[in-house]
Amino acid sequence: GALYVGESTPEKPAVCYNILFTSYNEVKNLADEECKKQKTGNTAVPVKQTVFTCRLFVPNHYYFKCEQ
Repeated sequence: GALYVGESTPEKPAVCYNILFTSYNEVKNLADEECKKQKTGNTAVPVKQTVFTCRLFVPNHYYFKCEQ
């Protein structure tokens, strides 16, 4: 798909996505779910965003940190 969890740690999920096909809400929801799944928090707070650090057709990379 056009959305996946990239290289990340349990308390700092990183989501790769394509900004053309994926809304911020979808990215945020995936990060929230990852925090809950890893039991590191209830919500994901955006930290930074990079481009061209994921797969070619999924170039956008959003980094989050989990908080309670």
